[in-house]
Amino acid sequence: LDAAGHDAFDLIGGELATELSRAGSSPAESAKRVLAKWRRFWGQLPRTLLTREELLGLFAELWFLFVWLYPAVGLAEAIQRWRGPFGSRHDFEWAGKSVEVKATTSSRGRIHRINGIDQLLPPEEGELLFFSLQLREEAGATNILPSLVNAILQRLNPDVDALSRFETALAQTGYSPAHNEEYSNLHLRVIDEGLFSVRDNFPRITAHQFCAGVPAGIERIEYEINLGTFDCLRIARLPQDGSIFIQ
Repeated sequence: LDAAGHDAFDLIGGELATELSRAGSSPAESAKRVLAKWRRFWGQLPRTLLTREELLGLFAELWFLFVWLYPAVGLAEAIQRWRGPFGSRHDFEWAGKSVEVKATTSSRGRIHRINGIDQLLPPEEGELLFFSLQLREEAGATNILPSLVNAILQRLNPDVDALSRFETALAQTGYSPAHNEEYSNLHLRVIDEGLFSVRDNFPRITAHQFCAGVPAGIERIEYEINLGTFDCLRIARLPQDGSIFIQ
């Protein structure tokens, strides 16, 4: 109804008509392909830059998705399991398991900030795993967030539904490719990565540790953990070693 949008609407309508006139693909797939293209275009509109901490956190989640989860279950399924951007308690969730992902650039080792007293609680039915990614900023390092995003996008091209879900998840995190030039300035070297089982003496604070419950008036609890002396809880050091735990 807004005349200012008529030109764009006509352009998309023309592309839809062209795609639908071609033989070899269903009308539904043709429409999905055109709309996915324009969704990506609109996603380029500038947004607020992610903070350094947000960039590191997103890099760690996508690293786990692409390097660890993708080889074990396939890319479309890995994206289905990425639930953090949609408000889930843990970054990755599926039947029987959840994975909390954390990144650190601390020079003192695997030191991670835990946000909230419930973050390291296991799912109601199943176990919780903790993925630790230790990074170092280096000018000569080859890992940058936009390259990781593009690597996933390229492999998703044939799967319109998975591509749409991935782009929606990225948008939910606040990531926009409009800022790729700025994001490309953060070069990261992976120092250490590993999967830990959150059980037994894993360092964490939970509500049941307070005999009378969380003290009245306490709105939020944040703390740091150091996994340097908890190798006994480490169940995988490399992606292929962790496949059995993330099926």
